[in-house]
Amino acid sequence: MDSQASGQILNLITNDLGRLEYVNLFLSFLVIGPLQSGFIIYLLITMIDVSVLSGLIIMVLVVPTQIVCGKIYDHFRRITSRKCDKRINLLTEIFNGIKVVKMYCWETPFKKIIDELRKRELLYQKLLYFNTAMNSIIHLTTPTTITFLSVTFFVFLSDRSLEPSYIVLAMSFYRLINDGMFFCFTYAFTNLIGANVSVKRIQAFLLQDSIQNKNDFKQVESPYIKLNDLTVSWKADLESFRLQNISFQVNENELTAIIGPVGSGKFFSCYM
Repeated sequence: MDSQASGQILNLITNDLGRLEYVNLFLSFLVIGPLQSGFIIYLLITMIDVSVLSGLIIMVLVVPTQIVCGKIYDHFRRITSRKCDKRINLLTEIFNGIKVVKMYCWETPFKKIIDELRKRELLYQKLLYFNTAMNSIIHLTTPTTITFLSVTFFVFLSDRSLEPSYIVLAMSFYRLINDGMFFCFTYAFTNLIGANVSVKRIQAFLLQDSIQNKNDFKQVESPYIKLNDLTVSWKADLESFRLQNISFQVNENELTAIIGPVGSGKFFSCYM
């Protein structure tokens, strides 16, 4: 693919395709969650009292919060993926040319570049995990808050006396709503957003233009390559390194090797 490195392909396979498989585990709760919550609310009204539904106020406040967290997750997920691709592409290029890197002792400069890219990537990874942690905190604290608010409203608004069975029943029902609607449902929603990002990344990769063979080989007369008394220098004012009086020819279907000590201009001569 044009402008694509093998490192990015590996990232798409290991991360993005994995998210597409993982989203199927919770996708059904996008339908099950609302249906289950509606049925449990009906049981709370008939078995306890209407005032016990005051805990739904917390749920109404939690839903927009989860939507905002989902959008923030989508934003950070896109940025993290792009930075991860950039780092992996650079590492792939370094590994492909590791002999040159070792020969010129470029390990330290490249290490600093990779560390800087990794630091920027980890910054958004931390923000991504912080957003996930906030979702987990909301999930853990919501049942207790809902139960407290429901019992408080039940005591002040209901004509019936408060019994332990009401508290246990309300806690059990609200925990079912919390698990089905606010954990599995929001988890499915968040993973669906992440899967949507992965689908767009994979789609953008698959729609890239294929590399066309632009080499137009034509039959030519020998010699195929010919240089006669060539003199060239790296810089015009640099006299210590230059090639002088280079003459050679390469015929078609011949194997030609350029040999010499390190720093003699073998690699430089290939770019003339």
